[in-house]
Amino acid sequence: MVMIIDEIEGKDLVSVQECIAIMEDVFREIGSGRGVNRPRLRYSCPTQQTDAKYFANIHAGALQKYGVAALRINSRLARETVVGTKRVDFPNPTKRYWGHFLVYSLDTAELLGIIVDGTISPLRVAATTAVAAKALALKQSTILGLLGTGHQAKLHARALAHVLPLLKEVRVYSPTRQHRDDFAKELSGGLPMPVRSVDNPREAVKGSDVVCCATNSSEPVFNGADLEPGQLVTSIVNSDAVFQRAEVDRETFRRSNLVIVNDRESIQANRQRELLDPIDQKILSWDRVVELGEIVNNNSRGRRTPEDIIYYKNNSGMAIQFAAMGKVMLERAKSKGVGKEIPGEWFSADLAQWYARGYFPAS
Repeated sequence: MVMIIDEIEGKDLVSVQECIAIMEDVFREIGSGRGVNRPRLRYSCPTQQTDAKYFANIHAGALQKYGVAALRINSRLARETVVGTKRVDFPNPTKRYWGHFLVYSLDTAELLGIIVDGTISPLRVAATTAVAAKALALKQSTILGLLGTGHQAKLHARALAHVLPLLKEVRVYSPTRQHRDDFAKELSGGLPMPVRSVDNPREAVKGSDVVCCATNSSEPVFNGADLEPGQLVTSIVNSDAVFQRAEVDRETFRRSNLVIVNDRESIQANRQRELLDPIDQKILSWDRVVELGEIVNNNSRGRRTPEDIIYYKNNSGMAIQFAAMGKVMLERAKSKGVGKEIPGEWFSADLAQWYARGYFPAS
């Protein structure tokens, strides 16, 4: 049987704290060479009826420890707009999100489940940033500067609060005053520390121990000259062959002692100009670029001094993240009696007659 987990059934199966622990384990495994992950494939195609491009996002990989492989497919429309700043919007004519991942058994190669990832995908992004912050932020970090007020910003605030135990204040900035004021009011009721709306990016950056960018901007959202010794900077907007985007400026790269990424191979494979351009311009060198999996397995590869400025670029989604989450979600769904099971035969072909005759065809 194949388990189908829809958005409603899946959204409460894994908590923020549990997701952080799973992502930490994922990067420990891949950093130790016990997994396979291919750079994501993104492509776009013009459409006939809208001003947006068709946009596909595909991830593939497997984790030996979890005994599963995952194939993640995200299908949507995307367009770059300029409203004050350049950004990417995702119009949805059907008012639905079309993203899901398939989980396969490494032992039998059979399809185990299909899971809608509308909640899970943003959660694993924030949880991965939290893994990086746990390893790279100063242990005495008390102030979080947050740029962004959307869904990812909320998830990042909650995830970072779990791994920064001394956090006592969140300072949030968004270009729209109403957005940042509403965000601060809402999050103050959900976090164990006050959330304060500030009037410009500099106020969010200056004096903060961690500066977190969680926006949909295609342009830098703060001035790297405002960074201070000891800070950890994180960002999630990705640059690739489809859209050239960056939440941080060249000065951030210039001043960072170390740049941490999820996957080095993806920088070249996905033509991530945000990282490649500073390298080509000699602002950044490859020896200052380290993978998160290396840090999780050997923290001496990370922060060297309390004065280091470190930039963590959540540069690519990885199928191994979905594989681990999928395994946990399928097990939990069965134990809780949620999800829907349908025949595996619907997704497979019967080869029994060929095996009976001594043949072993691929299909």
